[in-house]
Amino acid sequence: MKKDIKNIIILGSPHYILLDMSTIFGTALFSLGRLPDLNEWIMLFVLFITGSIIMNGVDVAGHYTDSDVDKYQKPENPLQKGEINQFTMKRAVKYIYILAIISLITMSVLSENLTLILVAVAGWFFGHTYVTYPIRARANWLLASPWFSSGLAIIPLSGWVLFRQEASIYTAAIFLLFFFPLMGEFLTKELNHLEYDSKGGLITLPMVIGNKLTGILGVFFNLFSFIILIPIFYFKGFFNEVTIILMLAPSLLATIASAQLIRHPIKNAGSAQAWIKIAIVWIGYALLISSLINI
Repeated sequence: MKKDIKNIIILGSPHYILLDMSTIFGTALFSLGRLPDLNEWIMLFVLFITGSIIMNGVDVAGHYTDSDVDKYQKPENPLQKGEINQFTMKRAVKYIYILAIISLITMSVLSENLTLILVAVAGWFFGHTYVTYPIRARANWLLASPWFSSGLAIIPLSGWVLFRQEASIYTAAIFLLFFFPLMGEFLTKELNHLEYDSKGGLITLPMVIGNKLTGILGVFFNLFSFIILIPIFYFKGFFNEVTIILMLAPSLLATIASAQLIRHPIKNAGSAQAWIKIAIVWIGYALLISSLINI
């Protein structure tokens, strides 16, 4: 039992979950415009826990549906090494999802925020259907990138709607701010995993349109938020000078990733993916630091 729990934690990729979920603190404080009170801190941490549980369940589910690819890409994971079986993983996903439902109910009672619950359920839907049948967008070369990016962009969006339930242009702005670089990161990841995906029987975008064009699309999405959206947000008054300065760091990282993709889309894909991943997380930190400075 202890060994199974340890393996489930490993398969749930907790380090990536913590990185992705950390963005909600930046968007939540940015929307609030002040330090949260005790009740608001509690709601924020319940959101963090709920999102982490959902992501853990989705990641574990993804490992048993992706086993044909993982045996080439991740031969060291517990499923491929025979340390855990698919039946145990499926049962674990069921229990994790029950925990997620309990956490969602707790969050709905504490926040009384229908928008937040709908956003959280939408994120869960995108994540679960990305990795599992009957949809399994992961295996559809056209759907995979926008499906994946929408699901992850909902994480920082949930931080925003936690304290701002009303729909506005700013709600869309927060979503798109993260969505575009997530698209770039996903396309870069597909270039990085091209060999493993091919061996595992997946058909991905680079196999359909070619590595060069996929790299160009990756560059476009990597830079769109930083070159187009962020300046627009500044001139519209959504971002101030402090936020713009703090956004220079992720902009530089996205530029480095893009330069690597232009130079060699396959050889540099691994390094470029790491840079754009850091840039995406740093957007959340930039919003958090900006909020603290402006309080």
